[in-house]
Amino acid sequence: MDKMRYDAVVVARGGNESFDIFLEHNVYSTIINMKSYILAGIGHAILNGEFLKIFDHVELTPNEFGHYLQDLVKSVEEKRKQELYLNILYALAGLGALVAAYFLF
Repeated sequence: MDKMRYDAVVVARGGNESFDIFLEHNVYSTIINMKSYILAGIGHAILNGEFLKIFDHVELTPNEFGHYLQDLVKSVEEKRKQELYLNILYALAGLGALVAAYFLF
């Protein structure tokens, strides 16, 4: 799976008491060996803390994970808006400097 070079991989599971699939050796070792950013919303905090340490980011339920993603998107959108405003200001400042230089020389 890591050969596909994903930026991030989400492991999510909820609503069931059986989490044995995550404890199987091939699933566990695949997650550990991935270079991608691994996020988890596995659910109900049934899994032990040691297992959860293999993830880069953990929310204890899929619902909380959804809220995390929603907040992340809002944060990225706000950052992009701020960068756009700064770029516009820099462009206007540069234009103002060009106009001033034109009239001075």
